[in-house]
Amino acid sequence: MQPSPAEVARTLATGRLPGTAHVAYRPGPHQVRHAADAAGRILLLVPVFTDLAAALRPIPGRPGTALVLDVPDLPPAAGAPALGRLWLSGWAQPLDGAEARRAAVEFAEVNPT
Repeated sequence: MQPSPAEVARTLATGRLPGTAHVAYRPGPHQVRHAADAAGRILLLVPVFTDLAAALRPIPGRPGTALVLDVPDLPPAAGAPALGRLWLSGWAQPLDGAEARRAAVEFAEVNPT
């Protein structure tokens, strides 16, 4: 029995597979590690001094930075089935202080890479 599209999407959103971030109006795409927290929000692990970090810097007056996360399920071997592909869109917002520390702990619990 095949999983439903919703099950596939939840599985791909958990962050076991690498994703690609496409940031609106910025050069890219960028490889990114991600995970879903307990509330289902997507967390991106972004090193501070990278092109992706620069692309995600918020523009004053906007709620965040528009981003699409692409997570394909590539077959592990020729002829193996692929589950599908996940495209998530939304607004990326930086975290700092205690909120960033909580998110880092949740990320590590879900995806200890």
